[in-house]
Amino acid sequence: MTLPADFTLLTAPAIRAAIRRDLAPVLASWLLAAELALPADAQPIASGRGAVYRATVPGGIRAVIRFYRRGGWLGRFVRETYLERPPRPLQELALTTEVRRRGVEAAEVLAARVEGGLAYRGVLVTAEVPGAVPLTSS
Repeated sequence: MTLPADFTLLTAPAIRAAIRRDLAPVLASWLLAAELALPADAQPIASGRGAVYRATVPGGIRAVIRFYRRGGWLGRFVRETYLERPPRPLQELALTTEVRRRGVEAAEVLAARVEGGLAYRGVLVTAEVPGAVPLTSS
């Protein structure tokens, strides 16, 4: 899978982070940490799987941080581990970037993190859309 041109892939032991190039200097150390810590001001957003937060990430950027969680019957046994190739967070980053390029209004992806090897956990970081509410809240 090829990342969009405005993203760079950085690595640390067992961690890969695709970060928008202009944000790499401020987000890299946070996203490549052995354990991804939520920022101190992180506030949960109501969601079906309960793993989404609004927060100010390094660099003072308001963002939404979404940890990948499984739903359905499989989610009862394997909550946050995936096996897909290429990893789902990187697929979503590439797809969202492309649909935005084509004019579809979607939240801007700032970064994606994949932790692990064959089996992995993922996180997607998008720019916060001021005033946006989850569809389930409307």
